[in-house]
Amino acid sequence: MKVWTNTEMGQTWEEDGESIEDDVLLERRETYDCEVPEDVMYITVGVDTQDDRFEIDVVGWGPEYESWGIKYAVLYGDNSSIENQVWKDLDTFLLQTFEKQDGTKLKIICTCSSKMVEKDVTILGILNDEYNLENDGLEGWFLMPEQAVLNWLSYDSLNAHLLVSADADKEETVQEALAEMLEKKSGLNLETYAGRKAVYEQTASQMFAAISGLAIFIMMFSILSMMNTLITNIVTRKQELAMLEAIGMSKVQIRKMLLGESLFLVFSAVGVTVTIGTLSGYVLSNMLYNMGAFYMAFRFPVKLALIYAGVLTAVPLLITFVSMHSFSKEALVERLRGMEN
Repeated sequence: MKVWTNTEMGQTWEEDGESIEDDVLLERRETYDCEVPEDVMYITVGVDTQDDRFEIDVVGWGPEYESWGIKYAVLYGDNSSIENQVWKDLDTFLLQTFEKQDGTKLKIICTCSSKMVEKDVTILGILNDEYNLENDGLEGWFLMPEQAVLNWLSYDSLNAHLLVSADADKEETVQEALAEMLEKKSGLNLETYAGRKAVYEQTASQMFAAISGLAIFIMMFSILSMMNTLITNIVTRKQELAMLEAIGMSKVQIRKMLLGESLFLVFSAVGVTVTIGTLSGYVLSNMLYNMGAFYMAFRFPVKLALIYAGVLTAVPLLITFVSMHSFSKEALVERLRGMEN
């Protein structure tokens, strides 16, 4: 039916399902006032490999998978061999940066191509099983001559990272010199210790805020649960307390008894909560640190712990005094009659 509609009737075939009107889609167009919109966080490239050309689509990505078309380009040439010029042109294209309105430059972080190129090379050796066992994560690696690798690249170094240290009074001069060097090499990127520290502090603050919010929610839930337990305990023992008062216990003694029971429950809950919470926080912080979150360092939340313990201690005091005051408004005989009913 689809072939007949297209070829015989000369009409387009419409599949069943959800669709969007052309006008609605057209209205969602945006005009960029710069090369890269402000909300773009990173850039990827898709390369469609044809026999005589590369068709390149540069896409910017933002929150919630929102995307923007940044650039479309076509590189013509014979791509049957990686040694041909068109491959070098492609390398040059992929090393360029794209600029936001505020001057921020973004590099291409990922490239997906529709074609794989095979090349025969001579390797120096393959890592043996014993070496792989001693060095976790190196399984499947092999060694190649440095020059063979450099022949594939458009830059002249295999260093992934280069650490430069300078005296405090020379940092600005060194940074300016490195910035000039980077302008000539678009494939290089400069990251300062101060910049990384700022990012780590921001990330740590965001994570601390999220964890603190969760902790406060748990604390409030536990406090409400404690209040419910204490109130239920006192109310259901109304007649029992009246009987104790009838046989000679004073209100002060009853109040002390209830406070002692409540405080024992509170201190037990605080002890268990602080112990388990501290151990869990310590283990979680170490796990995140070992996974690369070097800004994660465990610190016992003294202020939050004191506030939590203080509120939990105040709750039974308040509930006990309020309950006893409420009971005092009712005659002892009336409370005892409740036992008969």
